[in-house]
Amino acid sequence: MVEAAAARTRIAARGRHVLALQDTSEINYQAKAGRKQELGPVGNGTDLGLFVHPVLALDAATGECLGLADLQVWRRAPTKVAARRTRPIEAKESFRWLKGAAAAQQRLSGAWLITVVGDGESDIFEHWARTPDARVEVLARAAQDRALVGGGLLFATLSGFAEAARYTIALPARPPRTARTATLAVRFGEEALGEWGSEGRLGYGVFQWTARFPLLAVALARGDVEHALEHGAAMLDPRQQPLPDEIAAALVPAIAS
Repeated sequence: MVEAAAARTRIAARGRHVLALQDTSEINYQAKAGRKQELGPVGNGTDLGLFVHPVLALDAATGECLGLADLQVWRRAPTKVAARRTRPIEAKESFRWLKGAAAAQQRLSGAWLITVVGDGESDIFEHWARTPDARVEVLARAAQDRALVGGGLLFATLSGFAEAARYTIALPARPPRTARTATLAVRFGEEALGEWGSEGRLGYGVFQWTARFPLLAVALARGDVEHALEHGAAMLDPRQQPLPDEIAAALVPAIAS
């Protein structure tokens, strides 16, 4: 079933920038444990069930759902496995993130670019080291305060960036949690753009302009014409995947003027 679904997704993904969204869900069968077999413990360690880890493909430009790229289903052993820290990543449950990314890379081979997206559980060193290549990027919510190539640590560096925007989000009640309001501050830096400028990171499958768009918008909002022109020119770099025609048609005369 997964192979049949992925085959359709492969066709739909051709020529697109695809977001490969992966996450894990727990299926709890405790209420029907007497009628189900071959289950294992779930998150609380006592209830019985299984886990599923799908990879869903979306068009990055339109948000269109293209279909299923991969699906892993497993149950946990009834006893906890020892020596977790000394086992290779291939022997850990967290290897699912690398397997899902590899499956998306193989099954979406006709895509221009694949961005593999995951939550904090996917912030795994091996994932960052093995998954990215000339046509595959990784986007994950940071869970580890990692050392940076240029020195310093990730969280402190991010905290030093200027706040670009602030959003207030109303979160509905979800027992036992009551309704509340969350504040989201947005900060970003441009360090990653340097890697795209190297010869090994340019080509028809690179969408540098997807990262430049928000930087261009912020520069314009701040009245920073110099940096806005810099980002606009980089978005038109012919050594990458071209902008959509209607956007390029508006951007070219704006930069020329």
